[in-house]
Amino acid sequence: MAAEKKKLEWAQSLRGVGALLVVFCHLWLAIQEVYGVENSFCSFMTVDVLDAGKIGVSIFFFLCGYFVVSVKKRSPKDFWWGRCKRLYPTYWFSIICAIVFLASSYSFEATQILKDTFSWKAIAANFTMLQMFFRQQDILGCYWTLPIELLICAMFTVFRKRLDNEKTVIGLFIAVVVSTILMAAARGYAHVKLPVALPLLTITSLLGYYTRMCDDGIFSRKTQWYLYVTFIIALLPITLLAYNFATEHQETWYRYFLTYSVGTILFIGFNRMCVAWRPITVVGNYSYSVYLLHAVGFNFALRLWGGELGAPLMTVVCLIFIALFSIVAYQCVEKKIR
Repeated sequence: MAAEKKKLEWAQSLRGVGALLVVFCHLWLAIQEVYGVENSFCSFMTVDVLDAGKIGVSIFFFLCGYFVVSVKKRSPKDFWWGRCKRLYPTYWFSIICAIVFLASSYSFEATQILKDTFSWKAIAANFTMLQMFFRQQDILGCYWTLPIELLICAMFTVFRKRLDNEKTVIGLFIAVVVSTILMAAARGYAHVKLPVALPLLTITSLLGYYTRMCDDGIFSRKTQWYLYVTFIIALLPITLLAYNFATEHQETWYRYFLTYSVGTILFIGFNRMCVAWRPITVVGNYSYSVYLLHAVGFNFALRLWGGELGAPLMTVVCLIFIALFSIVAYQCVEKKIR
């Protein structure tokens, strides 16, 4: 058990990198909005060329697929009980924190603007983690990935009896890639905001799963590289078709192509070289709490002192608040539930 844990420390380090990339992206955009500061490197990493936040998200879904192998070893009931126990309590805690520390601190005018986000209907829908299906806004922006994770876990549950069959997994991968290209074409030509992120993240999860099966000596390592190359090649038409028109998120095809490519390279690199650095591994242990609570931490700090402190000092204060909220969530909720 200790040897297996040691072997998988690279995954915790990579989780830490993913969490830090998400925090970096969102915190920089918030600081930039409040202070109007400019930094070429930060802009390069967030809006101009790359999207650090989505690199982090792609990493999480690669790892989701890598560790979803437990679905084969447990009954669906036990698998979903464990999955819900891991996801929901900390998530509910983050919703409560968002309501207490964010909704209550807005001015009256801001509360009126955000009344849909913090309405009872939105809060109830968010508590299910299925708010996208109820056509309700996410209370926190990062919540958009969680229903996708549930859907991907459902897919793995449906195919759990055939997940040891390499041809089945390859066929599923090809089917999702083709579906993603078709969805991207429909989005691009009709200028309809179809959720291309859903099948894209499904592909990354399948690649993560296939990699785990290769690491366990079950699937072919040679075929693994063919699948990765297929994904990178398919990314070009997918991003060209899906992100060829402007949206409020400043989406451009090359930014998404490079972003998913970088996420893929990071996953492969950490996996093959077993990269593990203790400080980042510690962040990886807290990654889920960091992901859910970081926006509460820095937004609350900005509500208190935004504009009064200089941008560098405010950034440090925001990081301290992020750490405090994340530590409380992990120690008091996530760790105890596990």
